Amino acid sequence: MSHEQVDKLPVALRNLRDRRLVLLVPNAGLRPGETLGLQLADIGYGRRRVFVRCRDDHPKGARSRSRVERVVDLHDGVTLDSLSVYVLGERPPEAASPFIFLVGGSGKNRTGPLSYSALARPFARACKRVGIRETWMTPHSLRHTHTTRMREAGMRKLTLQRRLGHASPESTRIHTRIPDERTKVHVRHILYHRSVGISTDYLFQESLKVTCAAAGLGDQTGKPTISAHRFRQSVGTQLAERGAKQRTIMSVLGHQSPQLSLFYARISDAEVLRDYKSVLEPGQLIAGPGAEAVRPGKLSCSAIDWLKTNFIKTELAIGHCLRLPSEGPCECDLYLNCAKFATTKTYAGGLRDRRKIELALVNDARDREWPREVERHPGIAARIEKLLADLDEPVEG
Repeated sequence: MSHEQVDKLPVALRNLRDRRLVLLVPNAGLRPGETLGLQLADIGYGRRRVFVRCRDDHPKGARSRSRVERVVDLHDGVTLDSLSVYVLGERPPEAASPFIFLVGGSGKNRTGPLSYSALARPFARACKRVGIRETWMTPHSLRHTHTTRMREAGMRKLTLQRRLGHASPESTRIHTRIPDERTKVHVRHILYHRSVGISTDYLFQESLKVTCAAAGLGDQTGKPTISAHRFRQSVGTQLAERGAKQRTIMSVLGHQSPQLSLFYARISDAEVLRDYKSVLEPGQLIAGPGAEAVRPGKLSCSAIDWLKTNFIKTELAIGHCLRLPSEGPCECDLYLNCAKFATTKTYAGGLRDRRKIELALVNDARDREWPREVERHPGIAARIEKLLADLDEPVEG
């Protein structure tokens, strides 16, 4: 809400209790449930602060979503003074309830704790009186207003996160509505859920988890192999393969650097086409554990289609990894021994260079007295020699 809207709301409310409620939430940044659950002992008038406790004993179900108790300082000089006026003046004096905000009047519910609906109804009527028509405006919106005010005033992110009782800085970011740097206008997000901006976890992760589980797109632990960002990559890939200009790809994907867009452009490069044919076409001389699956033609059509469009993504300095996306990310650092590794004559020079490096590292490890490395490097060199032999290439060249 804007400052003008917040200032108008208390005037549009009929009784003192509701005015104090609407004043406390934006000035302290409390959740509506936390505000309704405040007890008389939670107010520190001397030090001008509010203690937010974790309770679940409210008769009307009001409670804090956070499980961490906190202290909120109030130094504005108005909020606690106006709250004291309500407690001493309008709050039923005969009430035995420890809660601050109680039902007044002369009905049967008098002196009972206030429910959330008893807060939401007068808030909605007040919004209508002052011309606030947005349907997503709820009492919780006042907490967002407090977050934005504190951030604009220069409060540090970590301090604000603790003040709001957030477990994650992402929650604090969602609550903050800082004006756009260029337009100086507050950003109004499209996707909201109960007046809170929808997070990526709520919007994508849960849905993808269910969808991937139904489609069998998960690894051995059940983790989805498809992420939300993959859809964005698919758009970039399709644009590149259909001949879109680099500037067009940059504009669509919002890239500031042409290097990012070149990643997608290379996928349709003719050099890559020749490169994967050197592995996938019949009769090609290849080596490595992954070659065993390629030689007899064990790869499915869908696997080969994936390799055609994604080969550049898994290119190594001396070969290629033939791991498919359904198999999840590779956790093997020693890719020379990986079952998904394959190489061709094209990389023979790189293999020989790598062998020389490994042999040089043997001497270095021996000088440093690293016995494990002395054992490891000759093993890698021997593995490279085996790959060169399979490719019918000389070890020295």
